[in-house]
Amino acid sequence: MKKIILLLSIGLSLQQCKKDLPIIDSKTEITFNSSFDEIAKKLPSLQQEKLKEALYIIYEYNTKAKTTEARWAIVRQLLDGKNSDEIFTLAETLAKENGFSWNRNQAPYPGGIPVMEQETITENAPDMDLQMHAEVSNAGNGIHIYPSISEKNGSKLNNDQALSVTTDVLSNHQIIYTQKNTIQSQAYDLMSSFDGFTIHYAHLDPTKIYTNTLDLVIRVPHPSRYLSLKKQVRIPDQYVKGVKIVSDSIMAEAPAEIGKTNPLATRFLQNIVKGNRSGAYAISKISDYSSFNDFANDVTLGKLENAKITSNEIINANEKRVEVRATLVDEKGTSKDYSVIVEKIDNRWFVTSFQ
Repeated sequence: MKKIILLLSIGLSLQQCKKDLPIIDSKTEITFNSSFDEIAKKLPSLQQEKLKEALYIIYEYNTKAKTTEARWAIVRQLLDGKNSDEIFTLAETLAKENGFSWNRNQAPYPGGIPVMEQETITENAPDMDLQMHAEVSNAGNGIHIYPSISEKNGSKLNNDQALSVTTDVLSNHQIIYTQKNTIQSQAYDLMSSFDGFTIHYAHLDPTKIYTNTLDLVIRVPHPSRYLSLKKQVRIPDQYVKGVKIVSDSIMAEAPAEIGKTNPLATRFLQNIVKGNRSGAYAISKISDYSSFNDFANDVTLGKLENAKITSNEIINANEKRVEVRATLVDEKGTSKDYSVIVEKIDNRWFVTSFQ
């Protein structure tokens, strides 16, 4: 009798533990992302990385649709109401069915999750060709920015949901300030009170500004696609106080530990050009992406698949932060320089910015 009571107690305890686990809420894309992140926060560091891999496995091996957006919609539907144990179990089953070894207790999968070849379907695919525009001007006390989104025919597109806007201010290719703003729903309607936003000069460190031309990188994670835009703006000379130090001597070598972070930036870039988003995301902590879903759907990153890395060098480094400048040549032969920032967080190195 005591044995039966004990077994019943254990069963009830296990059932209660399962109920206490947070679950996926797929009512909207926003609730899905926030609930997935909430689940991840409850797990140890290794399991957090494995949960990202599990999500990618489910996307790769359990969805078939014409567009990336449609496939992620299927993922959200499949995972609605599931907890971390159920997500891991589904991923383990899919890995076994598709002939590769994966489970929740392994180290992160070497080289990223194997990609399943998808049949390319273009017929009747929805038109997602959106564009972002921004009017940039001086506003006396700062830089005024009015972003808008339009369809390919040029007509402005009202947003049904509030959109988050992230703006990086760069001086001499380095980020000196980041600001987040919100575009309320129906912001581009003539009756809307939205009139853009201002980055105040008081928020910018003048000692880091070397010329009166600044670069602005504006990002909007629109539900249809991730939008980004780069603009230049001239500012008054009075805010330029940085002094570039020119030295004829050869720069001292960076400490050995810093030197090891260049391969991390290289691995991140290699994963991007190979289309291995899960591998790149696993070694990054980029604030622009609130979830792996955002990272996987970034159209700008998608355009770099199959690009060639022609140069990759450390240009600035200390014991906590390294900046790597890399040159990528896309399939059209267009060459562009990118900045990869690698930072030390909780005694581990991560890619924190890719511009």
